[in-house]
Amino acid sequence: MNILAAILAAGSGSRVGADVPKQYLPIGGVPMLRRAADAFLLHPAVDQVAVFCPADWLAQTRAIFADTGAVILPGGATRTQTLERVVGFWRTDSGNPDDILLTHDGARPLVSARIIHANIAAARTYDAVGTYLACADSLVRGEGDTVTTPVSRAGVYRAQTPQTFRAGALAARLAQLTDAQKNALTDACGIFTLLGETVHIVPGEAINFKITTADDLRLAEDRK
Repeated sequence: MNILAAILAAGSGSRVGADVPKQYLPIGGVPMLRRAADAFLLHPAVDQVAVFCPADWLAQTRAIFADTGAVILPGGATRTQTLERVVGFWRTDSGNPDDILLTHDGARPLVSARIIHANIAAARTYDAVGTYLACADSLVRGEGDTVTTPVSRAGVYRAQTPQTFRAGALAARLAQLTDAQKNALTDACGIFTLLGETVHIVPGEAINFKITTADDLRLAEDRK
């Protein structure tokens, strides 16, 4: 059994407002993508790391990871297409259905070793594992600029990554989805929930936030 980590970083990240895809912006002088991947490259349980980047950034990404053993591959046009390429990489690299496959967002550069360890440990028992942070804020529904009704936060979580799977189970479930279901996916664990299957929860951390805006980037710079 191998433990493989796939860093998903094929998006454009345009909401940050930068001239380059956000995953290449520096945090403390280190590209965001490299910081996200380093957590897995340095983790003693992870056997292989593959980075899925924009096809026109392959050369730059290989240069960023030249001092590592990471595999650099082009991602797809959508998250689902990138996941399909992750599965293709697993089939080529090993193909053992009992392999553990971690998928992590390249825009979450502050993931901890604790979260990675907890995902791996849970995936030894469960086919699908997700990192989730219990919602602490008060929630409301609104219409325009007016609050309409409060929403209970009981049982409400914010999805984070990594999301971790027994590789054979992920491949089999992904193959079951229709094109319409694939187009509706927003994350890898959604493959299982769309099919009515259970996803095991690993507690997340507030520091493991996704960088989406320029404010997020400044916050990550402060927290590095």
